[in-house]
Amino acid sequence: QQHGGRGTTPSASLQRTTPPMESKLGKFREVYESAVAKLEGIDRLRAEFDKIWRAVEKSGESNERLRRKAAELETEVLLHSEKVARTKSDQDSQLHYKKTLQEAIEANLRRMDEQRRMHREQQDTVKGLREHIGELHANLEHGS
Repeated sequence: QQHGGRGTTPSASLQRTTPPMESKLGKFREVYESAVAKLEGIDRLRAEFDKIWRAVEKSGESNERLRRKAAELETEVLLHSEKVARTKSDQDSQLHYKKTLQEAIEANLRRMDEQRRMHREQQDTVKGLREHIGELHANLEHGS
């Protein structure tokens, strides 16, 4: 049988082309294996890159959450600082009011002590006058 118009049989044609075909197949296999190895290397590189990229994204998300939480905490601290300042101011006002009241009470106690002293002096004076009046009555009654 003729194959391809050359007057040779297919097996003879195969025998003639087999060594060069094996060589071409061998080269193709080498190129193929090299390409597969490179692709596997690229796939590993891509997998590592994807893993690193996901870590970077998670890190960015974590940083954003931390930034928001820090802002919330800062706001909370400022609110508490204002409350503490108001409370301190209120306490200072209360201490001043307490001191003013204490001074007023002490002043009233001093006046009360002074009034008691004056009242005792007046009682002593009235007692002395009564005794003197009693003596004068006695002298009038005895002298008359």
